[in-house]
Amino acid sequence: VSARKRLVQSLLCGMGVVIAVMMRKLGYLDLGRAGDMQQRRQRNLRLRSLVKQVIGSVREARSPQEVWSAVRPLADVLGVSRQELRFQQAHDGLVEGIVFETERAAGLSLPFERRLEVRDEDQVLGSLLLIWRDGRDAIDQDEELALELVADAIAERALKFLALADAEPGRVVALRR
Repeated sequence: VSARKRLVQSLLCGMGVVIAVMMRKLGYLDLGRAGDMQQRRQRNLRLRSLVKQVIGSVREARSPQEVWSAVRPLADVLGVSRQELRFQQAHDGLVEGIVFETERAAGLSLPFERRLEVRDEDQVLGSLLLIWRDGRDAIDQDEELALELVADAIAERALKFLALADAEPGRVVALRR
């Protein structure tokens, strides 16, 4: 019985070693990148926390200026060299709008630009433009998803601003003093 146990233990240990070697060869167990993965995880947690805060502030904003103030911190966390938020409205064949932007000195590399439309179904309400000059040629999926969530929150708020602007003054009832 004890010889059989030792044989089973030896086989299991051997299989464990083979599995560990294969996982390392396939890239699933790369101890050299563990530090990079930890840094990326920490960065994603900070980004997630900031996006929650930005979306909450955007939803509570009472003016386009307050929306801009809520969105501006994204530039620092994402490391963008230029950030622009544009609200627009088509009215009688004209497109009118408000543009907020910030720019900071950052690198001399070719710019990488990502523009997200702020829209409600088929109506374009504006855009969120981010430009990096740090040599990148793409943004990762986590940043892309975060920016799409922020753009959706801006669109919700922009719709409310448009509804207030389009309301006839005689039909607006003040609920607060």
